[in-house]
Amino acid sequence: MADADTYRPSKILGIGAYSPPSFRRVHMNPEDALRVLVDLGARHMVPIHWGTFVVSYEPIDEPITWLAELARERGLTDRVAILRHGESRRFEAATRRAVL
Repeated sequence: MADADTYRPSKILGIGAYSPPSFRRVHMNPEDALRVLVDLGARHMVPIHWGTFVVSYEPIDEPITWLAELARERGLTDRVAILRHGESRRFEAATRRAVL
């Protein structure tokens, strides 16, 4: 079993298409995504599925604006990597401790 302090992978989480509420069966909103980040103890979160196509009722930029605001309020900005469309980023590799 991996030690939670040494192996905390990054997560790619969808944050859009959450309105109307019936979409929530398969989509998260930004608040849900931050809860997943914290609950799973992930090192970083990369939000996806926002700002590209209008597929639901929330304004196209609402998910990322809401996520950034929540991350600031909760002191999580260092763990939320908001990338521009097409941007890539390297993250420090998570390490694993051998289990004997």
